[in-house]
Amino acid sequence: MAGFTIKGITDDTDRCEHCGTRIRRAVALMPLDADGSEDGDVVYYGTTCASRALGRKTAWVTNQARAAQAKWEQQAERAREWLAAYEPVEFAPVREKFRVFVVERNNTVRPGETVTDAVAGLLASARAILAARI
Repeated sequence: MAGFTIKGITDDTDRCEHCGTRIRRAVALMPLDADGSEDGDVVYYGTTCASRALGRKTAWVTNQARAAQAKWEQQAERAREWLAAYEPVEFAPVREKFRVFVVERNNTVRPGETVTDAVAGLLASARAILAARI
């Protein structure tokens, strides 16, 4: 294992997975392999253990975790908007998908892409974003 990347901060757990200490909030860390790719499942460390694991000060870790959490929350909000707009037409005729995708939402289809592919891609992205909740 080559290190960690910070995914966010949560209060869903009350124990540090590194040392077992009771904590108020946990930093969600994703293990990285030697190439820097995500490797494994998210682990939840207290801010002190996370700062030691990352070789950084606790305040820096807390700030980075809050920023990562805010970024995820923005992405999740956008994903929920996509789901609200496009799930009702997911299995509708192409004409209805076109109406929602192009006319109502002012989107354009990329060259070589169909409206059906574009809607399916947005829905898949939205679902992946929400499934990746820390």
